[in-house]
Amino acid sequence: MSANATNMSSVGSSSRKGRTGVKRDASKLIWYALLIFFSLVAIVPILWMVSSSLKTNLGVFMVPAKWIPEDPQWSNYLHVFTDIPFFTYFKNTAIITVLGIVGTVISSSLVAYGLSRIKFKGSNIIFYLIIATMMIPPQVTIVPQFLIFKQLGWIDSLKPLIVPEWFGSPYNIFLLRQFFIGIPKSLDEAAMIDGAGLFRIYWRIILPLSKPVLAAISIFAFMFFWNDFFKPLIFINDDSLKTLTLGIMDFKSSFNIIQWNYLMAASALILLPCVLLFFFAQRYFIKGISVSGLK
Repeated sequence: MSANATNMSSVGSSSRKGRTGVKRDASKLIWYALLIFFSLVAIVPILWMVSSSLKTNLGVFMVPAKWIPEDPQWSNYLHVFTDIPFFTYFKNTAIITVLGIVGTVISSSLVAYGLSRIKFKGSNIIFYLIIATMMIPPQVTIVPQFLIFKQLGWIDSLKPLIVPEWFGSPYNIFLLRQFFIGIPKSLDEAAMIDGAGLFRIYWRIILPLSKPVLAAISIFAFMFFWNDFFKPLIFINDDSLKTLTLGIMDFKSSFNIIQWNYLMAASALILLPCVLLFFFAQRYFIKGISVSGLK
């Protein structure tokens, strides 16, 4: 009897394990199906953009749509460089992006360092106020900014797109502060014993240990500055100062006719650096977002 009971219990245990394994596999299958579906939702517009960039302007609106053009119009990409001052727009965008990234990383890391490592009265209140500004839409503050920059004589220059980024970004400050908190303070104390000051600790210890989160912030900043359309539209009117996102609208003629195939070719070229950056830097991006601190 005892042997039969043991066999029955082992059979029951294995059947339960089997059901658990089936449920686990079914759950994974559902998650994979959802991931594939949402990936397709994100990828299909990009594929349509690339496909349209190789068509004629009338072919873009052909029904049913042909995803692979029979006669690819590679000359559309040549028109991007000849019909608009593409390299001028590229230079302006590169200047804004590089200086914006440097300003964002330096200013945000300094503020985050002060809030995470230097204890003073009201530091938590200041941090909460900084976080609270994240809830204010940028469209609300754009009019006061425009009036200020107009008084400074900065309209129709790159300064409104660069200088504000040297005063910190709330989200980046939050991300960096959380990462800095995870770094043991014993490293600061050891450095102080050796005679290091606060800035030297920040520059020689904190920043080198924070490469993953700094890389993530740099990627965020690159994506923002490279693809920003709203601010250049507000502050720039001079054609020689336009950015790529603003300049490609030159394909829209005075008769309100848009050369969609040229526009899609220009958009594909603008998107390419973002794709390459994320492809080669995704491991740093994931490490930075995890906010794991020092292990």
